[in-house]
Amino acid sequence: FGDVADSGRGLVNPMGKLSRMLGRLQDAVDKDRQQREAALKIAGLQVKGADAVTRTRQGQGIVDDFNALRDQYGITLTGQKGTVSVNGKGRIETSFDYYGGGDVVGFKAALRKRYGTDSIGKVFSQSNQRVANAEERADKLRQQIEALGAIPAFATGGLHYGGPRIVGERGWEIENTGSSRIHSHAESVAMLDNRPLAQAIDTFAKTALAQGQRMELFVRKISQFLEGWDEDGQPEVRV
Repeated sequence: FGDVADSGRGLVNPMGKLSRMLGRLQDAVDKDRQQREAALKIAGLQVKGADAVTRTRQGQGIVDDFNALRDQYGITLTGQKGTVSVNGKGRIETSFDYYGGGDVVGFKAALRKRYGTDSIGKVFSQSNQRVANAEERADKLRQQIEALGAIPAFATGGLHYGGPRIVGERGWEIENTGSSRIHSHAESVAMLDNRPLAQAIDTFAKTALAQGQRMELFVRKISQFLEGWDEDGQPEVRV
């Protein structure tokens, strides 16, 4: 029995080491699982945040629809500045007193069909409230993402309320700034796209060339008349 006892004591240390190794392995597995769960949660929050930011820009679509209906019915905006616009915070701003121009009755009927009311002020107010709600939701999502140790990456643009964010055209970088307005990639491309200007210049150049050619023909015609008068004399005066 003494030999058996000695053999058993010899197994204690290896078993202890194995137990500690298994414990560390379990800790690593738990940590990895927690990290994966956190990453999955962050990814979900990023998607929700991008959606919330997109909703902060819905006002422009409503204004575009409103103006399209105005064009369709020949409606003008009378009084004050006579404008409807969207400010930098995505809120719709109006500056007119009443409708003028074409078919006002038909225009209001179209508004009721489109929005359920012909009170466009009510429609704009509801849109502004939805934008405010979306901004609040996006801000809360940013806070949740930061609380999980990540950085918000709402790639669709929108309002940045300050703090760290991911930037960089050559690999991601962290920038810590105050509040700012982020323009999405599509918006930035549109802002820097000078093709409409280039096309307008090209059209102007072609028009100027055509007018110059016509002027040249006109001058040649006059020159021919003058040369004919030099040879044949001026024509008789007709009464």
